[in-house]
Amino acid sequence: MADDRIKSARELAMERLAGMPGMTPEEQTEQREKEHAPRGMAIAQKYLKGTIRSRDLESELEHYQGENRIAVRKGLISALCDAVVIWDGAGSTKAIDGLAAVMDKAGLTEIRQEVETIAGDFIREAEQRRAEYTEMARQKLVRMGISGSAVWPNVAEDDDWRQELKNIGAGYSENFALVKERLCRIAGI
Repeated sequence: MADDRIKSARELAMERLAGMPGMTPEEQTEQREKEHAPRGMAIAQKYLKGTIRSRDLESELEHYQGENRIAVRKGLISALCDAVVIWDGAGSTKAIDGLAAVMDKAGLTEIRQEVETIAGDFIREAEQRRAEYTEMARQKLVRMGISGSAVWPNVAEDDDWRQELKNIGAGYSENFALVKERLCRIAGI
């Protein structure tokens, strides 16, 4: 009985690792990203929800050092890039502002303007078509004998409206995809 004391979970894990064959540097990097990238994604979600301000993103990264910080930062940047979507112009702008807070890359201002323009055009057209679609649906209800001030169609739950929204988005998606691709390339994702 060389060692009768109770071992911590960390000590047990280190003993298991010592018995395993060594990991290659690529495997170590992959493992580190699996462990730490979700932390960066969580920081991004807090930022997008308004819990963290853009000026505080860098200080959130300061909690991590070395390779771990790189993995957390990569997860943060990846999540912010994923948050840039055509149907949420304000959220996309916020995501790009978050990227600008943690990156020193030229071109983000131009991409931000392009995203705002494309998303804004899409949203304006969708709102206009939604108003038209809502009126057509309301007229259909009136023809069926259903009317009144409390009766208003819920087009958000209508499958035909959802398809129409996809059709509207198709006209903008190619340009938006090109802008987002440039954004991801600048971000290194």
